[in-house]
Amino acid sequence: MKAAAKSKPKRKRKRKKRKYRGNKHTKGGHSIKKESAYLFGTEERTFIMKFSMSTGRAKLKGCPRALRLKSRMNSCRIEKGLLFISGGVVCDKQEVSNDAFIYTPKKYTVKKLPDMLFPRCSHRSVMRYPWIYVTGGKTTSKDADGTADCERYNIVKKKWQSIADMNESRHGHMIQEFGQVYVFGGRGSKGRLDSIECYNDVEDKWNTLNVKIPCPLEGGAIEIVKDRYILIFGGRANDKTRSAIYMADL
Repeated sequence: MKAAAKSKPKRKRKRKKRKYRGNKHTKGGHSIKKESAYLFGTEERTFIMKFSMSTGRAKLKGCPRALRLKSRMNSCRIEKGLLFISGGVVCDKQEVSNDAFIYTPKKYTVKKLPDMLFPRCSHRSVMRYPWIYVTGGKTTSKDADGTADCERYNIVKKKWQSIADMNESRHGHMIQEFGQVYVFGGRGSKGRLDSIECYNDVEDKWNTLNVKIPCPLEGGAIEIVKDRYILIFGGRANDKTRSAIYMADL
């Protein structure tokens, strides 16, 4: 009888570690990879800082000449990794700007858009294809109450359009798109706010929701995770900087 052949020991395969590639978020049917975050300087110190989510490293770059950076301007991510940058305060004149730009990080290029209908600073913007919504803010550098004015830019037709005012004036608020455009908190004529408003684009109307954020909050940040949870963190409440993180289940 022949001896049974010895089976060869199985080699353990080494699993390659996958690098974190950032979260994917869908906005208006467009998939956006949030692999990098960007921080912009001011007129006095012009720079663009890119923070990589995958490596955890920051890289400092100069600013294209065509992009006029200002304090209290606003930026938001739009389709195909582009950034929309708008408004701000011209430091030497203390004038509020209605400038609008699209910045392409990969190509390091800037495109000037038609001016916004209203000058703004401390405002907020968000993309809901094909519109870029711009909400609230201040119309002058000394404006304490802010404005309820809103507008939107059609990236296909390349035109600005005025839309309904919010129910409350607010600046330093939070904004997010989840099927519709929502604004949260901020500061208005009555001080810091805890209200939430939702824009109905069919009726051109802002509706104040019955639910509120946990506390009146200004200058916070908001993010949607897994298309289900809303995370609110940072900001100022009761004249103190908040370190708490709030989560709501949609």
